[in-house]
Amino acid sequence: MKPGEEAAINLMRNTAPQSGEELAAQMLANGSIKLLQDDYRRETGGRISESRSLFGLFAGKDKGGVSIERAGEILMQADLENGSNFFDQNDPNAGRNAIIEVLSTARTRGDLINYIKNRREAKAEEIRQAEYNEYARWCEENYHLSPEDYEAYEDAVVRDFKEKLLTDEEQFELDSQMADEIQAIQEELEEIDAILAQNRTEKEARINSYRLHQTIDRKTSVCFRYERKKATLLIGSRTRQKQWGKLCHFFLQCGRLI
Repeated sequence: MKPGEEAAINLMRNTAPQSGEELAAQMLANGSIKLLQDDYRRETGGRISESRSLFGLFAGKDKGGVSIERAGEILMQADLENGSNFFDQNDPNAGRNAIIEVLSTARTRGDLINYIKNRREAKAEEIRQAEYNEYARWCEENYHLSPEDYEAYEDAVVRDFKEKLLTDEEQFELDSQMADEIQAIQEELEEIDAILAQNRTEKEARINSYRLHQTIDRKTSVCFRYERKKATLLIGSRTRQKQWGKLCHFFLQCGRLI
């Protein structure tokens, strides 16, 4: 996913109104507010031919049509009831101005229906461009490459890494070696646990503590030896990672050090 795309996608998914204008467009588009055609032409200066393309937006007084001023009051009341607080309720013209702003950009009913979507797309493009510019700046400062050249470089590194991975036979051999070492360490730890459980004297405790530290030193040596093998051979399989985690689990069991 390219820089900015995730933020842009998340923004596009949010279709709820985020401003007074978006709330106005939604209520006009879904028929919650019907306007008087004559008042629309008087307030916006629109011609009859223009108003015809906004079919469904208008209604007579007897069918619930209202002036833009009254529509603004309805819009502000909806904002107040929704708790969205897009408008300054002390400004009686806030809702009316929002409706006029929306109508000034809408030439068809489809423009009203897609008002929020179009604004989201424009904002998403702004986000994508801003994040891409930041990404391009980072590529230039750190690698003196364009984003496209840097991504080509990354792809080449990944291909080189894959080519150096162990064969199946080498992987199986190393897995087997580590399994045997882990088993031997587990058996020795179990023996030490049994001895510690039988400790009754301070002398025996000191002896067992010495043996325990020797075993831990051996396990640490195995740990570093295996890590060097991983680094040299560029191993990344889940199986070896699980073995490594199991080995470290033996090293770090606090209960065994008490």
